[in-house]
Amino acid sequence: MLLEPPTLAHTPQQFCRPDGSSTFRRVGEAPYTTTTILDAESRLLAAARDTSGRVACPTPGVIRIGRSERRLGPEQVAAVQKIVLSGRVLDVLDRCRRDR
Repeated sequence: MLLEPPTLAHTPQQFCRPDGSSTFRRVGEAPYTTTTILDAESRLLAAARDTSGRVACPTPGVIRIGRSERRLGPEQVAAVQKIVLSGRVLDVLDRCRRDR
C-alpha cells in the first residue's frame, strides 16, 4: 500500500528543486506499508487510549529482581508510578535524555 503523506507546511523556495518538489522528500522513493502493519498500529493506539486496565500500588522505591531487592532512583520511581497508576492497557515509558 502506497502512503502519500500530506504536505503539512509550505516548503521555502531555497529548499525546492527546479521542478518545485521539496528537497526534504527523496526522489523516486515513496513510503509503503501493509494493511497488517496499519492494523497493528491501530490496535496499539486503541490500547494506549484504553484506561480500563488494572492499577497497581507499587512499593515505593524498591523492586524485586529474582531473590534480590534493588533500590530505584527518584526518576525511576516516578516513571514506574506513572505507568502502574495510569490504568492504561498499554503504556509507554518515555526515556528523556538530559543534557549534563
